Amino acid sequence: PPKFGPYTTDNDGNRIFTKEQLVQMTKDIAVRRNDTYTKKVPLGFKGGIELSKKIEINDKNSIGLLANYSYTQSHKSITENYYNYVINGDGSIEDTPLNSGENERTITNYRHGGMFNINYNYDDIFKIKYTKTYLQNTKSQVRITEGRIGSNNDFQQFYAIDWEERNLNLDQISGSFKHHIWSDMKLDFGLENAKASFNQPNNLRYEYIDNSETGTEYQLKTVSAQNLLNHNMTSDDEVNALYLKESAEIDVFSDKDSIEVGLSLSAKTRESRSNKFFLNAVSSNLEDSKEDFYHKPDYILNKNIIDYQGSYDDMGFLVKTIFDPSDYYDATLDQNAYYIKTIMHPTEAFEFGLGLRQVDLKQVLSEYKTDSSTGLVIIEDNPLYVNRLLPNVDMRYKFDKDNQLRFSYSQSFIYPDFREFSSSGYFHPDEAATVVGNPHLVSTDISSYDVRFEHYYSPTESMSGAIFYKNMDNPIEDVNKASTSLPVYTYQNADQAKLLGIELDAYKNLDFIDSRLDYYYVSTNLSYTHSVVTLTEEQTENYTTNNRQLQGLSPLVFNLSLGYDNTEGRSINLSYNIMSKRIRKVGLKNGDQLVPDQYEVPPHLLDFTWQERLYDGVDIKFKARNLINSEVKWYLGEDESRLTKSYKLGRSFEIALSYKY
Repeated sequence: PPKFGPYTTDNDGNRIFTKEQLVQMTKDIAVRRNDTYTKKVPLGFKGGIELSKKIEINDKNSIGLLANYSYTQSHKSITENYYNYVINGDGSIEDTPLNSGENERTITNYRHGGMFNINYNYDDIFKIKYTKTYLQNTKSQVRITEGRIGSNNDFQQFYAIDWEERNLNLDQISGSFKHHIWSDMKLDFGLENAKASFNQPNNLRYEYIDNSETGTEYQLKTVSAQNLLNHNMTSDDEVNALYLKESAEIDVFSDKDSIEVGLSLSAKTRESRSNKFFLNAVSSNLEDSKEDFYHKPDYILNKNIIDYQGSYDDMGFLVKTIFDPSDYYDATLDQNAYYIKTIMHPTEAFEFGLGLRQVDLKQVLSEYKTDSSTGLVIIEDNPLYVNRLLPNVDMRYKFDKDNQLRFSYSQSFIYPDFREFSSSGYFHPDEAATVVGNPHLVSTDISSYDVRFEHYYSPTESMSGAIFYKNMDNPIEDVNKASTSLPVYTYQNADQAKLLGIELDAYKNLDFIDSRLDYYYVSTNLSYTHSVVTLTEEQTENYTTNNRQLQGLSPLVFNLSLGYDNTEGRSINLSYNIMSKRIRKVGLKNGDQLVPDQYEVPPHLLDFTWQERLYDGVDIKFKARNLINSEVKWYLGEDESRLTKSYKLGRSFEIALSYKY
């Protein structure tokens, strides 16, 4: 971002910049690479090393050391086809798309990090461990959209050049102490300090338009405040946490009975800053430079900004701001939880557990806003409180050594994170859209019931079936927000959601078919969930559908794996996964216009893994992911008649060599 200083102030405290300073700020923001180029996506790479050592001091005392480091870089390119439809004033939708075109996305990730661990053990009575973890993840993405865009159906090119870096610095101390008061007891404890940062120094958006309607004569748009838009965002988090847990054996029904009490305390802070600037074209100063606009942006900006030696009054582009105080916020989250739980065995066949957890949560988002009466920037606190007493019940009945029945009931909650709770907006990382939070969100209360029957063929082979039910008050969903230009997404609490489903799991060796199949196995998981979301009376005036499925939930999920494992170094696995159609964004009413819910059809995934031990300590592994490479499809409406986007994630292949000594 440009440097805002030094500057002077007027009598009201407003910043005053000289013309020379404004020229320099414009140059500061233009000094970056703006052009895109095409090259072959390089191969990815992953490497790591891990070292461990146990030091035996004597029979009762030992120290353990563990350290590792890994580095990964990955690259992929995705081509997306998009289509936009006209919604008429009477609410009808045209069958033929008004806009269509292609998105080219190239994503590069660089990740590296390491962990150091030192632990001390005294006779398995007292243990303490210190762990240091550092992770850094850098992501670079270029998105180029070309085709018919906007209500005027213009030929346009839209460029998005993004770069972001995330860092995590984590210190943890944990341990346990076995002791005896009235019975055998154990104290577990832990402390944690974590610092995380997010840095997006200068994401760039710019557009070209072809007024000739041929698709061959694109020139830089100079009439939009959204062009040559630079977005700078930073976020710094810190978390301090503590937990204590005391468990003890209690002989109520049997010597296997136990009780556990504990507490967890955590405090989190965040400072988030978002700044948007754009290079405003001064048309009167660009009359002699119109032919330049057919060139790439680096040429245009170098000539008119970087290499410009004239005065402020004759400059062709000048930096302007397009953000307001609400793009800044500070936040705190304090959460204290206390719990007690027991496990009892009234009979050899029957076991039950009872638990109770008290949670006190306070989240405060401090947003910067402009006072309408004074014009001054003020800080406005938006609190969210959660005070819940949460019970849980677990029961298990063993019919015999191979068959058992389980029942569980629990209450829990989820709450919006800082970004969802803030009215600050940010660019969607994968779409030409903006995402804004909702400061009116409340927490979601969840009641869950589960009945499961389990059959064990052997200690490692089993089959189970379950019926589950969930009731969610105020579930949070991704929804559309009214917009006159590019899409805007936000979050909204629905009134209620009810989920009823079944789940089947199985893992079985195939030697029951033939003894030669002793090392072969099959595993599968199938779940089906019927969900119904109801809206409040006010929401039915704003959103298209009521009594529909929960946004983001695929009703059907199926996994199947066929594998071979001879326990001597050879392991082969072929896995297949499918998820059914789901709502990705809730539709919006705009007068008589009814924008349907947006649906996503996820791809079918087929992955293959082969691991082979070459000789003692040396293994080689081959992975092939997404072999089918089926399309991801987005639709406007449930009937799948209006395709809005389609793309393939692409196949990936990996070969790895590891050595252990």
